[in-house]
Amino acid sequence: MLSSRWGSFYAYIHSALVLGKAAERTREHHVLCAALLHDIGKGVTDPSLWPRHIGHEKAGAEMIPALGEKYGLPDDWIAASQYAARYHMAAHTAKKAGKIAEMILGAARNPIGVDGFATVVWADHNGRGRENVPNAFADSATDVYKAIVEASKHSHDPSKIAQAVSKTLKG
Repeated sequence: MLSSRWGSFYAYIHSALVLGKAAERTREHHVLCAALLHDIGKGVTDPSLWPRHIGHEKAGAEMIPALGEKYGLPDDWIAASQYAARYHMAAHTAKKAGKIAEMILGAARNPIGVDGFATVVWADHNGRGRENVPNAFADSATDVYKAIVEASKHSHDPSKIAQAVSKTLKG
């Protein structure tokens, strides 16, 4: 297991490991780009805050368009990378069905897609020298999305949709 005592340097090693883990599950370039850039905001963290990188999600999402423009990245790669950077930490910590549904629907509307975002979250979880450890969000994202779509056919009431998500998460 890697240690975070090296601050920003560790974040770059982790990003390379995340890219490798994501490549185990997909060959979609925009998803692989998102996996690589998901923690780019850690590079601007004040070293006095290390090993924590508070706010790196927002910082990364804000940095990515300029990076994309500089290197000529396609718009879908930029949008997917911004989504992954902004929401990957929330996916690891979300407990409420409404918040989980919101993230999954956001991914569905973004070029990253539900499966792509789940891949980045899973790869982030496992990109610390772990060997394919389950991740609750990543492992349930597709089923939760299917439950949202099905529940939406019968009702647009957010509480009904949240109930469907809760039921799916409880298995």
